[in-house]
Amino acid sequence: MKEISRRGFEEKNYAVTRLTLANNQHQLVIEVTPNHPMPNASGKMNAGVVPIGAIIHCYNAQQGRFMPYTVVEKTEFARGKQKVYNIETDEGETLVVNDVMVLQK
Repeated sequence: MKEISRRGFEEKNYAVTRLTLANNQHQLVIEVTPNHPMPNASGKMNAGVVPIGAIIHCYNAQQGRFMPYTVVEKTEFARGKQKVYNIETDEGETLVVNDVMVLQK
């Protein structure tokens, strides 16, 4: 069993990268910090530099597998005070958060 710890803290005026992901069946919107690493077809890439057209893998519960989604829109902005989290596991570096495959920092 994997051990997961989550530490939350308040952050002021932090940057956010919003990625809109789509495939022929669904569309997802995720918001992460620009320095958050994400796996993609080219390897690891921070969310802030993921280009339009990049492929991100997301979990499809109906099919029980990961499917490729294309980044169709990207927006960056500053957000006011918000609770943010640092998630760590004792095994591996890949996590699935809200059906999107991400990496530990």
